[in-house]
Amino acid sequence: MYNVNLSAYLMFQHAKERGLIGENPLDKVPQPKKDTKEKAAMHPAQYRALLAKLDATDRMQCAVLLCAALGLRRSESLGLSWGDVDFGAGTIDVHASTKEDGTLKDPMTEAGNRILPMPEWLADELMRRKAEAVAQLAKYRPDLLTAVMAKRGEEPAGAVKVGKVWHDVVPTVAVCCDQDGMRMQPDKLSHWWARRRKDLGAEDWTLHGLRHTFLSLAAAQGIHPSVMMRLAGHKNPNITMRIYTHVNMESKGEAMDAMQAAYVVAG
Repeated sequence: MYNVNLSAYLMFQHAKERGLIGENPLDKVPQPKKDTKEKAAMHPAQYRALLAKLDATDRMQCAVLLCAALGLRRSESLGLSWGDVDFGAGTIDVHASTKEDGTLKDPMTEAGNRILPMPEWLADELMRRKAEAVAQLAKYRPDLLTAVMAKRGEEPAGAVKVGKVWHDVVPTVAVCCDQDGMRMQPDKLSHWWARRRKDLGAEDWTLHGLRHTFLSLAAAQGIHPSVMMRLAGHKNPNITMRIYTHVNMESKGEAMDAMQAAYVVAG
């Protein structure tokens, strides 16, 4: 907003100086504040330690894990349903967000619709979460479970065995549902995170900070900005490029510091 205001101001000022308008209309408009300083990202070791501490069987921690491991927004992690998780193909379909009342909504832009690869370790964690959800739903909402037949004796992808029967969850049920199959409200997750993040070694980090860390680490690994843009669901490439440029500038700075140390030693 600051840059837009500045560009418009200069345009009107130029028109005023040329006599095309009597006054600059933005002279009476308060100037927006500049953007806040560049967001910080977790150190890789701290990021890995957080992922290791999170227990996916707990619905709150599972939602945080999705934000950190896939770079999802808070509302996107809560918007995931079991039908979006394809254990057979190893993918997660991100196509919905959660409103403040817990209901679903479509992404604000088409870029928000994206299919992400699911790392094997994350698939294992989500299966642990699913087993816990099936156990709870079997007790409180068995109508949200469906029996699945094993084909040729093979274990059905994404199914959980209860006794001698394989079960799956109704596709529309949230991954991070409660024992009654209800979807969580975003504010409830934020309040939980504010209370528990210190115990998880992430005292200074917001949920969005976990998403920023994911993208920053992707940039540090040399992933192309266009790929990062699709992973993040950014519509505006400038957002991605700011992260990419910042991270690479830090890497260049570290390289220059190393070179400077070499000069000193050589001298």
